[in-house]
Amino acid sequence: MSGEETAGQAGGRRRAAAETAKDILGQLDTALGRIGRARAVAEAAGFTHAVAALTAAEGTINDTMDAVEAALREDLVAAVRRNATGE
Repeated sequence: MSGEETAGQAGGRRRAAAETAKDILGQLDTALGRIGRARAVAEAAGFTHAVAALTAAEGTINDTMDAVEAALREDLVAAVRRNATGE
């Protein structure tokens, strides 16, 4: 397997590393969107404690996304380097 590819889902299909990184960030973004919608519902219902908890969760997801994005950049650089050296 080259550094540009990662093991795929069922069937052994290989995916480009960049495609996999984009999918990882997309999953986190989806989680952030769902938390935001839940917070809006809690606000509409007047559930102030739930709003506070969901607001905190949004901040945590944002921090997580920043950390994962930085880690993925490093992983992608390493994947390109491995591919260039034939490892």
